[in-house]
Amino acid sequence: MKASAPFARPDGLAAPRVTWFWSLVLWSVPAVISVVHQYRWAASLRRPMSLWMAFASEAPPWYVLALITPPFLRFAVHEPLAWPPSLRVVLRHLAALAGASFAVVTVYTASWLLPRRHWTLAEFWNLYPVIWTDMLPKLSLAFIALYREAAATVHATAARRAERQRAALSVQLAQAQVQALEGQLHPHFLFNALDSVVALIREKDPERAAHAVIVLSEMLRSILSWRARGDDAISLEEELDFVRRYVELAEMRFEDRLRVTWSIEPGLAQRRVLPLSFQPLVENAFRHGLEKRRNAGLLVVGAREADGVLELFVEDDGPGPAAAPADGIGLSSTRARLREAYGDAASLALVARSGGGARASIRFPGLPPSARDD
Repeated sequence: MKASAPFARPDGLAAPRVTWFWSLVLWSVPAVISVVHQYRWAASLRRPMSLWMAFASEAPPWYVLALITPPFLRFAVHEPLAWPPSLRVVLRHLAALAGASFAVVTVYTASWLLPRRHWTLAEFWNLYPVIWTDMLPKLSLAFIALYREAAATVHATAARRAERQRAALSVQLAQAQVQALEGQLHPHFLFNALDSVVALIREKDPERAAHAVIVLSEMLRSILSWRARGDDAISLEEELDFVRRYVELAEMRFEDRLRVTWSIEPGLAQRRVLPLSFQPLVENAFRHGLEKRRNAGLLVVGAREADGVLELFVEDDGPGPAAAPADGIGLSSTRARLREAYGDAASLALVARSGGGARASIRFPGLPPSARDD
C-alpha cells in the first residue's frame, strides 16, 4: 500500500485503517496534553489522582473526535460549503456539527461522573452545560481545522482533475497532429507510386504495369491494416517489407539503371518503428538523387543498432543534398512525427555521402511512448 497523507481525498483514499490510524495519532496529541495537565493540576491542589484517573477523565472526548474525524471529513469533502451555500447543504452541515458536538460533550460529561459510584441523571444535566462551555473553544478550533483540511482536499482534487484533463487534451492534440501528418504523408506517397504506374503504362508495358498495380495494392493493404489495428508502431520487418515493395515499383521504372544493396544488421526484425518512417528516406533518394542520374545509380538501404540506438539509413550516389531543395513533405512529415513520438531523443539527418551523393538517416532509442506498453 502506498503511503498517503493522513486525510486523503475520498476517490483516491488510502485504506480506511490507515485513515483511522492517522486520526488516532493526531488526536492523541491533545489527549496526552490534557491528561498531563489534569494530573499536574490535581497534584498542585493537593488532591492528587492516579494517572489512570486523569486519563479516564480527560482523554475520552479527544478519542471520540478521533472516531468522528474520518467520516466527518468524507462528509465535508462530498458536501463542500460553496458560496452562496444552499439551504439544504447548510442544514446538513449544522446537523453534522450538532451531532458530533453532542457525542463529544456527552462522553466528556460521563467521563467526569463515572469515577463517582453514585450519581443521578440530574447531576449529569447540571454538569452538561458546564462541560459544553468548557469544550466549546476546543471544539470550534477542532472543526475549523477539519473544514480547512476538507477545503484543501477539495481544491487539490479540482487541481488534479484539471491537470489530468490538460494532460488528456495534450495527448489528444499530439495524436491529432500525428494523424494529420500521416494523412498528409499517405496521399503524397500514393501520388508518387501512381506516377510509377503511369510511367509504365506510357511505356506500353501492360504486364509490368499490371504487376505494379498489384504491388501498389499490397502496399495500400499494409497501410490500411496498420490503421485498422491502431498501430502506433510496427516491427522493422513490416516496414522493410513495405520498403521492398516500394523499391520493386521503382526498379520497374529504372530497369537496369538501378543497383540496390540491402544492409540490414541481423536481429533487428522485431524492433519497433513508426509506420512509414523508412519509406520517405527511400523516396527522397529516388526523387532528389537517382532520378537526376543518366547512368546506373546506387541505392543502399540499411539498419543497424549501436548502444541501444536504432539507425535506419538510405544512401544514394546522386548529385547530393546541396542540389536538392529544402525538405519535402516526406522528410518534413517524418521529422515532425519523430519529434511527437520521441521528443529530442530522435533525429533525422540528410548529409553529403562520402564519395558523392546523399545519406539520409533517422536515429531513435527504444519504442515510441505510445507503444511502450505493447
